[in-house]
Amino acid sequence: MTLAIAHRGDPIQFRENTLPAIRAAAAAGADMVEIDLKLTSDAQVVLLHDATMERLWGFSRPVTGLSLAELAAFNGEADQRVPTLLEVLAEFGRPHPLQFMLNVTSVDTALATDAWCRSSVWPKRCSTPVRSRRYARSGRTVPAWSWR
Repeated sequence: MTLAIAHRGDPIQFRENTLPAIRAAAAAGADMVEIDLKLTSDAQVVLLHDATMERLWGFSRPVTGLSLAELAAFNGEADQRVPTLLEVLAEFGRPHPLQFMLNVTSVDTALATDAWCRSSVWPKRCSTPVRSRRYARSGRTVPAWSWR
């Protein structure tokens, strides 16, 4: 079976990892969307690939040093702002057929995402980790998941 996986949504038409980009990928027939997750200073899981907002928003401060309220100040055109994981999964809940591949690059983000998946209103939708990663700096192994 072949799956069409949209990398960060539809970054050609919309800013990557935003709700409009994910909507466009779903409308184009994607089976799954790969999204990148980061953790804010107030422990909110948000969609963003880069460590800073420089490339897409021209602001070089690290995401880990910004609160969710501070991120909200960076609204782009047509609601192309940094969404939370909760916002994305709430919009694309059942019966929507879209699946998500959650990509994390830090132990803290992975652990926060795992805790959220286990305690959310949709715990059965967070699949068993598809693989685990061992982070050399911390020596900790953390899960990686897909959302179905």
